[in-house]
Amino acid sequence: STVFITRYITKQCPPAQVCPSRSLSSITIKQLERAAHFVAMIPFVSDTSAFAGTCDLWATSEEFLQMLCGDEEEHAVLLCNYFLYMRQRAWVAIGTAIPEGDTAYVLVESPSSRGQPEYQLWNPSSGQHFTPHDPLCPLQEIHFLFNESNVWANVQTEAHPSQITFELSNTSKWRPFFSPSFPALDLPTVQSLQLPYDATSDEFRQRLEVILEQRLMDEFMAWRERQVTRWNRHCSRALKELLPRFEANPFDIPVSSTNPSLSNLLKSYRLTGFPLHMSFTDTRAVVEALHSTGLHLNEDPAVS
Repeated sequence: STVFITRYITKQCPPAQVCPSRSLSSITIKQLERAAHFVAMIPFVSDTSAFAGTCDLWATSEEFLQMLCGDEEEHAVLLCNYFLYMRQRAWVAIGTAIPEGDTAYVLVESPSSRGQPEYQLWNPSSGQHFTPHDPLCPLQEIHFLFNESNVWANVQTEAHPSQITFELSNTSKWRPFFSPSFPALDLPTVQSLQLPYDATSDEFRQRLEVILEQRLMDEFMAWRERQVTRWNRHCSRALKELLPRFEANPFDIPVSSTNPSLSNLLKSYRLTGFPLHMSFTDTRAVVEALHSTGLHLNEDPAVS
């Protein structure tokens, strides 16, 4: 069936681990990043892969969480709804980006000390956020914005985020779908106000960790068939202790040579590496991610 896109937008509560209700009075950028990180960890699958031979389909947030996969629109709608629950002014931005092409981001407006609002563009598929003037922002054009009440078409000469104004009340810049001459209809949301969240058991997580670790070790040794791979258990334990900190700060890795866990290792070893941060879909995807790093290609006999 056909659904008007504003009906997808409404406040939806994120998991308590992401945003405790007691913290709503003072939302920080870290809490917004945790919400974005949670959404980004839901695997990305395009509609052409999930529903071959059909047109562009939009799932509700509950369907998205049940399927545990979706494309740009599902990620953007869920993140926008989380931000609205977290008392942010937010819209879904439809446009084009590099390299994904047609895409959906989330635009968030916040007040600034200078009196003018500031804007952040959030990529819901990666969890990253950018200012409109950030040269690293992948979003190249914004075609239209929408929230729970209206849709605004960008009728400005330019479409790049750094070259447009976000003053939606200016009808010479943004053409609204609903207006005084065409009032908004009373359209109920298609979303469930309460979303189900199923916690992963510690037993399953620990069993999966053991299976993955052994599989990755076996694969890595097989790739280095001309070299002997010796695993340093002391380093492994020390680095594993840092993983919860990586998870808590996915966009600001809190590791330096002054970290006690690393400083002791660096007295005896030269370390080269980086964390791989990804959602788990199957073992093969994790193995392929490790292989793509090329770490196994190092044939220096001093490296073990």
